[in-house]
Amino acid sequence: MARYMQKLGRAFFRNRKGSASIPFALSIIPVMASVGAAIDLGRSVILVNNVQVAVDNAVLSAVASSSDINARKEFADRLVLASLTGQAFTSQMRANADGSLSYDATVQMPTMFMSYVLENVSITRSATAVATVAATPGTPGTPGVAERRDDSCILSLGEDLDVNFDTIVFNGNPSVLLTNCSLISNKSMKCNGNNIGAAASYARGSITACPNPHPGQDEYPDI
Repeated sequence: MARYMQKLGRAFFRNRKGSASIPFALSIIPVMASVGAAIDLGRSVILVNNVQVAVDNAVLSAVASSSDINARKEFADRLVLASLTGQAFTSQMRANADGSLSYDATVQMPTMFMSYVLENVSITRSATAVATVAATPGTPGTPGVAERRDDSCILSLGEDLDVNFDTIVFNGNPSVLLTNCSLISNKSMKCNGNNIGAAASYARGSITACPNPHPGQDEYPDI
């Protein structure tokens, strides 16, 4: 029996069948870790974009909502909470010396596959906005670039587009009423004669069949 066991043992250690299975099995670990890290990274990129959009919208709305910093923050927090569908976050709001309002929100994203290395990923996004000065609707010369006035219902910056590109177009018979506000385009616009009720139309380029047109305006800044 002892001789048989010795013979069996020698045969086992001389056998090279399946020798590649061990390093292959070991290589699965870093491969799966890389795949998991890529998935968590993708989730974080999506969340970063969602948080940035929520913060941008919140500060733009809050800057015109009140003069009280606490009321502004409460208003912004409600908007972010709604945008992130109830996901927990922390936030800060600052009233700056130049009159602008800064707001940032931080979300903790639990990792799914990289928790053995990092349990949570902290994502913080910030935005700053300044309240515009109201102008008299439809008054030629507004918006003034120097004053950064904006009485528009629709503002189209049209970055990276040719000045002759119609960034605002009303086709057919649109059911809109833009009473006491204007259209502003840093390129061109076309209304096709629709009665949209706007007090005036301003464009850096051309204006076709829009109410109270003022083409050839200075480029309006992205504030």
